[in-house]
Amino acid sequence: MHAQQQILEAVRAGLVGVTDAGDNVFLDRARALGAGQLPAVLIREHEQGEEVDPPVAGRAEQRRFRVLLRAVVADDADAPAKARQLGLQLERVLGSPQFKAVKANRMRLLASRHMPFDGGETPMAAREQLWTVTYFLLRREAPDQPS
Repeated sequence: MHAQQQILEAVRAGLVGVTDAGDNVFLDRARALGAGQLPAVLIREHEQGEEVDPPVAGRAEQRRFRVLLRAVVADDADAPAKARQLGLQLERVLGSPQFKAVKANRMRLLASRHMPFDGGETPMAAREQLWTVTYFLLRREAPDQPS
C-alpha cells in the first residue's frame, strides 16, 4: 500500500471514536452527508498533493503529503463555534507528539478556516484544516515503505 494511503488510513483510524463526530469519520467520501451523520469528519488528499525533495548525496528522499480535513456540523446559529470545537478536537489528536501517521511527530497543521459546506439537502458548515505529513523514502522504487 502506498505511503499516502497508509497516512490517510492512519489519520482516519486515529480519529474514529475520539471526537464529537464519533464513528462518522470518512475517508475519500464522494456521497453527500445526511443529517444523521453529523457531526462528521471528512478526510482526503489536498489538491496540492505531495511535494518531493530530491535526495541529497544519495540519501533518503523527503516527501511532504498534504491532507485536508473538514469538521462538518449542522448549519445553525452556533455552527461556527461547534465547528471550531470539533476542529480543536482534531488538533488535539493529530497534533499530539504521540500520534503516528508513518512516524510520531511528523504531522503539522498548516492552515485552518471556517466555511459554508454544500454537502446535500441538510445545511452544513465546516472547519477546514490543512495538514502536512513529512516522511522519507530510503529507496525511490519503494513508495510503499516510508520511514
